Formats: sequence, C-alpha cells, structure tokens
Amino acid sequence: MNEKIIRFKKYTDIESLKHYILQRLKLTDPPKKIRVEFYDRLKKHIDQHENLQIIIQFDRQTIEEELKFRVKLQHIIPEPYPENYEMGNPHNRWIYEPIRRTDEEVQEQQVKINQMLQDQLFIFNNFLDQLQVIGKGRILIKDR
Repeated sequence: MNEKIIRFKKYTDIESLKHYILQRLKLTDPPKKIRVEFYDRLKKHIDQHENLQIIIQFDRQTIEEELKFRVKLQHIIPEPYPENYEMGNPHNRWIYEPIRRTDEEVQEQQVKINQMLQDQLFIFNNFLDQLQVIGKGRILIKDR
C-alpha cells in the first residue's frame, strides 16, 4: 500500500490547511477555487488511487499553543493614539495606557479568550473528523 505522509507544523486557519493538503497531494490548479472543491477533489483522488493511504501528522500541543497565541493576539486590539500624543510624556501614558485591570476584567477577558480558543479547536477537530469520514479508513490522523 502506498503511503503519502503530510506533516504540518503551523496552523493558521482551515482554508490554508486545505490548500496545503491539496498542494502536498498535487491536486491544485491556481485559477480554480480549491477551497470550495476541497472535499470533492480529495474524494476523487482517494477513489482513483485504491492503494493510497494518506497519513496526516502534526503536533497537537504546538497547534493548540499557536491557536492560543493567535486568539490572544486577535482579541487584544490597541486603541489608536491621538495625533498630539507625546510618547515621552508620563501624563499621556497614564491617560492612554491603563496600567491595571480589575480582577473581574481579567477574568472576563480570560473567559472570552478561552471560549474563542475552544471554538477554534472545535473547528479544527471537526475538520479532521470530516477528513476521516471522506477517507473511509484510508486517511489516518496521527498527532504526537
């Protein structure tokens, strides 16, 4: 049985992962919309190659840490500074950059970040489950 191993270390979103998988299987056509046709192309490829087994390898802990970092980065949006803001003036820094947050604000922000992280992990795991369903046992998911 032929094996095709697809390893990925970084994960940004599902669409880029779909594109990467199709690139590794050499199923991409630049002018076409591959994101829409991803599952159809993958299913046709699996049906055409009966002896092919696709192994998708990744490090789950690294993916989760990267997702957590991205969620935190997207969640924290700095407010724009006014035009006359002087960086060296401590009074301006005191007004425009709050130094402390209350415990309630910290907990509320942490709950939002955790919820967004859980949503992203759910989407990722759902995608992996869909791959296994389409593969009919010929797509293996291995996480380290």
